[in-house]
Amino acid sequence: MDVELPQNVFWSLINASVKEKNQAIASQLLAKGKPLDPIAYTQLLKIVHPHQIIAAMEKDKVIPDKPLVLLLIRSCINLGNLQLAQQLDAMLRGKIKFDIVTYTAMMNLFSELGSSADVVRTFHEMRSSGMQLDVPAYNSAIKAFGALKRFDESKALFDEMKSIGLKPNDVTWIIHLSILGELNDVSSMESAFNEAKNTGKLTGPMFNAVLSGYRQSGHIDRMHRLLDEMKKMNVNPSEITFSILLSTYRKMGSLSQMEDVFNQMKHAGISPTTTSYNIMLDQCDKAKDGQRMKSLFQEMTRLRIGDEVTYNLMIHRHAADGEMSRVDDLMKEMKLKHLGPVQQTYNMFLQGVVESCVDLDKVRSAFDKIPKDLVTYHIFLGWLGKNRSVEEVKEFLVQMTDDKMEHSTRTWNIVLSCVGEKSTWNVVLDVFKEMIDEGHDPDQFTWATLLAAAGSSGDVNNVHDVVNRMKSFGVETLTSLSNGLMNAFGRCGCWEEAEQIFDQVPIAERDSFTWSTMISIFGKYREVDKAVAVFDEMIRTNQPIESIHLLSLMHAYSHALQPDRVLEIWRTMSERFRIEPNEKHVAVVIDALGRTNQIEEARKYVQEDCLIHWITLLGACRLNSNVTMGEIARQNIHRLDPSNASAYIMMANIQGELGEFEDQKLTLQTMKDQRIERRFGVSWIMIDGVKNQFDPHDTNHPAVPEIRDKAKEVLQFSKQHGYKPNFKWVSKNIPEDKKEQDLCEHSERYALYLGLLKTPPKSRLTVFKNLRVCGDCHEHTAVISKLYDREIRLRDTAVWHIFKDGKCNCGGNF
Repeated sequence: MDVELPQNVFWSLINASVKEKNQAIASQLLAKGKPLDPIAYTQLLKIVHPHQIIAAMEKDKVIPDKPLVLLLIRSCINLGNLQLAQQLDAMLRGKIKFDIVTYTAMMNLFSELGSSADVVRTFHEMRSSGMQLDVPAYNSAIKAFGALKRFDESKALFDEMKSIGLKPNDVTWIIHLSILGELNDVSSMESAFNEAKNTGKLTGPMFNAVLSGYRQSGHIDRMHRLLDEMKKMNVNPSEITFSILLSTYRKMGSLSQMEDVFNQMKHAGISPTTTSYNIMLDQCDKAKDGQRMKSLFQEMTRLRIGDEVTYNLMIHRHAADGEMSRVDDLMKEMKLKHLGPVQQTYNMFLQGVVESCVDLDKVRSAFDKIPKDLVTYHIFLGWLGKNRSVEEVKEFLVQMTDDKMEHSTRTWNIVLSCVGEKSTWNVVLDVFKEMIDEGHDPDQFTWATLLAAAGSSGDVNNVHDVVNRMKSFGVETLTSLSNGLMNAFGRCGCWEEAEQIFDQVPIAERDSFTWSTMISIFGKYREVDKAVAVFDEMIRTNQPIESIHLLSLMHAYSHALQPDRVLEIWRTMSERFRIEPNEKHVAVVIDALGRTNQIEEARKYVQEDCLIHWITLLGACRLNSNVTMGEIARQNIHRLDPSNASAYIMMANIQGELGEFEDQKLTLQTMKDQRIERRFGVSWIMIDGVKNQFDPHDTNHPAVPEIRDKAKEVLQFSKQHGYKPNFKWVSKNIPEDKKEQDLCEHSERYALYLGLLKTPPKSRLTVFKNLRVCGDCHEHTAVISKLYDREIRLRDTAVWHIFKDGKCNCGGNF
């Protein structure tokens, strides 16, 4: 090939090499040292890698013509090679004069390869050249600025384009609508959509762009209205449309609505892709519906689709259901199909095991037999924190070090979360100090975990401690941390401080949890007017209404004894907000009716196989001493959850209140025979950072002698001012002369009396109880608030009671 070839022979070799796809000869022709013309390079490009063509052209200083440039651009796109595209761009600079077609092609090239910065650079060069821009050029630039999150510039280009007389085409509208949706600028997105509607025919992708925007912003009601409009205009939904709907209902956790969409997709003649099936599998997995997952997997097998994610989800569910032989089969299938198993597969397997197993040996065995990364260790660490002691958690930290698995901030966050649920605040701070000493900076999750632990402690001073530590680390109070702060203050009896935090968060920065947290806190403190005001503000400012917001508002109305308002929301939520009521919404309806002694009406809403409904109904029966319906509820609770202790305790209390002591004895004996562990009520009060917890008739707390002396003093003082013990609330079969003492030794009274002893006069007292407050204790606490000039805040399982000047915010309806 060193001999100079005649031109006709040279071209014959080029044509032959292309025809026979002989890359070796073609490569030799490129390397022979003689410059080729653009036509020759165009021919050789059919079989030679573009990298070789570009390198040869650079070496030979050949100036390509426009057809060759466009072919090279298309080759780079097909290869998905950004580095090659940038090499081509560099070669062309200074060698050819870019016209609008070339500029647009280069912008499209970089856009396709995801390099928005190169698109923007090319656009600015194009504009600086004084060239008249066209619609495709603007489209590429608008899309690129959006991808770079430079939304203001993106919108400005869209407006500029129209101002110079260029009419947006379908692609322009789709890009613009998508960017507005990503911005959560629903108002502008709707205006743009209406403008597009007025200027031409709407297309399916335009509808999809707006649907996607509604999905991101959570406006489910508007999404449904748009679907109705789409149907009226005879615009057929595409696979993308159905995928948007699937992901929307997935976010809502509504498997039934996902099933409807999935079936509609099939009926529309659109075959669901692997991605669509995986979305369904994932939600079924979250719902622990193994049978449905098996059915979907069988469909996928028949269609010969599925990927690594499919198998990982199936392995997770089979492991959670204890079907280990099936796990082994699926891992073998993955190997045969060259899909894995990969490390995530093993982690999904272990995650399934820990979700359903409390046996240390079994979980440890599963952990020991699989390959491990840091995530594997974190899964096991989280299980230890939930099911074992704090000491065992710390021992495993040492093992991680021995296994040369370095701790991370995530590692310590898991430990903090475990300790926060099981230990005192001082222990939590000790762990936090260990984390800092080991050189790990706290992240957003660290602070959220500390706030949750501080809220659980019940001591508002601990919440302020976390805030001060955040400030010392230079942490800005992000929305998610504001949510944690609100929740912590709410749990410590300080709704006013929670409201202050809420008011400080700009409306644009409030997320779904910000709104629901504030509504829920107001509801638990029976500040129903404030809860309604927050919900009305959501409507007024066009915030997306979600299931949790309606649930929180229904709870607020229920605690305020307004069952009609609860029923109004339940009846209209589907039509007004396009949100289907779930079992939790129905449970609030039962609770609201039960609180107002409409037991028979409440029974009509109970779903036979819903445990939470029967427990709620039994609670209403306990409140209203309805032994007949109570026994029906107890039997159904036992049918659905044989180990449920609360059903027997509530039933025994009802029987005791009615004096049916033989029946009560039988109920408690049945509970004992079935080895159902009884949960006793405890109360506690935080004094000087120390949690003082009491059992009923407590004898272990060191201050019990003082407390009993104080109880006698308070009881005598209260009787002098009209208080009379209500023996209805003594559910034991004991002599009359013992009932007064029995009431005085309830756990909440011990906590209250200690507060009177150990805190400054007239200061606020905050008491916590893990069960509902006794009616006589409620009345007695109201009397104490007046006689001792104290504001007393008492939290039971359901709500906060605020006693002031002899009255409670519940108005006696506890």
